[in-house]
Formats: sequence, structure tokens, C-alpha cells
Amino acid sequence: MLKPERAQKIVEIEQFLQEAALMKNFNHPNVLCIFGISISESGIPMMILPFVEMRDLRTFVADAARELLVIHLLNFGNQVAQGMAYLASNGYVHRDLAARNCLVSSNFTIKVGDFGLAVNLYKVDKELKSTRNFPVKWMAIESLRDHRIYNEKTDVWSFGILLWELMTRGALPYAEISNCRLKAALEAHVRLGPPEQCPKDIYHLMLICWRQQPRERPTFFELCSEMKTLLEAHSGKYFGRFNSDPYYQKVMPTQKFLKCYT
Repeated sequence: MLKPERAQKIVEIEQFLQEAALMKNFNHPNVLCIFGISISESGIPMMILPFVEMRDLRTFVADAARELLVIHLLNFGNQVAQGMAYLASNGYVHRDLAARNCLVSSNFTIKVGDFGLAVNLYKVDKELKSTRNFPVKWMAIESLRDHRIYNEKTDVWSFGILLWELMTRGALPYAEISNCRLKAALEAHVRLGPPEQCPKDIYHLMLICWRQQPRERPTFFELCSEMKTLLEAHSGKYFGRFNSDPYYQKVMPTQKFLKCYT
């Protein structure tokens, strides 16, 4: 629902309706869909969305009382990548992909949501026309250089940050670097360090998402293939508390990771 104080702003009403117009086209289990739009008696527009019983993905994984294994977190990341592959295949760019903008249902299905910055590159020009704040810590280096640049490869960069969020169970990326200093750090090839309990194969996925040159980053289709291979290689191997497979180790919310990697 659009808040009453915002409903008076024509630009934000237009953005709200644009988000709804995008969502009406979605049909994928890992993408939040819209059932319709309703207008209240006071004239405030509201989206009619499916009920999702649990919280946003970041809040969900940050709950220390919840037992999560590496393979669970990788599965969540794979579901996000599946949803993003669907969006990319239909010409959509999210531009605000982060764990906070994904939802978790009661059967642990992850749904990519919050399309307030999303665009369909097939239908609109590529000039940025949003009043929303930019999610700087999740933005690709080329988008920090020029806010008009956004495409699948910039979303892939953001996905790498989301995967890091999952493996730290909700840590803030680049917490020690201010927004105004981040671009210079990335230009110097500084990257987020590996989370404490993150297998090397998963950290490698993050690093290839953060390659300096967009053409060298994988597509979401390629990321889905890589994660499917990892999940299949480690599925059905749970033998209880003494299992030595690192994918079946418990992951606790942590701030223990290398603060920067060059």
C-alpha cells in the first residue's frame, strides 16, 4: 500500500503504478507476482499481493535462533538466481537486488520482490528517472561511475553481494567503507572477504560476480547451472552432527570475515 503522505506526490504515485505494471507480467515461482490493484475510499492505491507467511530473506537468515546449514543458504541463493534468470530472460533489470528485497514463504520458497527500481529494457529508454535512493553497497562498479548504466551484469554483481549476505547470515557489506569511498575502493580491486564458514566454491561464485569487466561476469543462467551442480554434488549426504561435508556445517550470524580482499 502506498502511504497516505506519499500518495499526494504525483511522481511517487506514477512510480508505484509503474512497479505494479511490471509485476503483472511476472509468472515464476521465485518472483513475487501481483493479483491486482485496488483504490481505497480515500483514493490511495494498493497492490494486492499473495500472502507470504515469513519475513524478508535478510531478517530470516539473521535470526540466530534458526538453524541453517551452508547447503540451505546455497539453496536460497539458487532460488534467487532462478528468479533473476527468469527476469533477465524477459528483459527485466531489477537494480535493487538484495536479501532485504526477497521474501521467504512458509515452505522456504524464496521470491524476488520490491521492483520499485526495476525496468524492462525492451520497453523503456535507459535514462535513469527515479527519485529513490541508490543501494550503493550493492551496486556494480560501472553503475557507481554512471547511474544510467544498468543491465543483467549489474544485477549479477548485486547477486554476488546477496550471496555474501546469505553466507554471513545478514552482515552489512563493506561496513568499514563509507558510501562516498566505495567507488575508489572497488576501482582499487577491493572486494568483500570470504565469510568464515563459506566453502571456497561458493566464495568463487561471489568473486566472479564482482569481476571488474562486466563481460567477464557470468549470466544468471550460468550461475544457476553452477549452483545446481554444487547442490547436486552435495545433496543427500547428511549423516548427522559428525558429517564432515562443509556444506552441512551450521552457519551462525557472524562478523568474522576478511574485511577486504584485493
